[in-house]
Amino acid sequence: MDAVFALGNRASAEQIRARLINPPTDSAVRAMLARLEKKGCLRHQYDGPRFMYSASVSPTTAKRTAVKRAGPDVLWRLIAADDDGTGGGRVMD
Repeated sequence: MDAVFALGNRASAEQIRARLINPPTDSAVRAMLARLEKKGCLRHQYDGPRFMYSASVSPTTAKRTAVKRAGPDVLWRLIAADDDGTGGGRVMD
């Protein structure tokens, strides 16, 4: 969603993919966009041969929804992760 907002709230799948760090495959990005559309966060319009995506919620609502869906333990999972991201770190002994 941040990529869509950064691109002026109107972007193609290719433009969104280009904004991602370590982007997944083109088909994975399209699947992600379809899921966000199904959840009511995005909508699309035809623009010639491609879809142009725009947010159907505000940036504040999108962030709030993402935090709620991540769950209450997301902070602890991030803290407990090792530097390599494997999650083997420990918060307390």
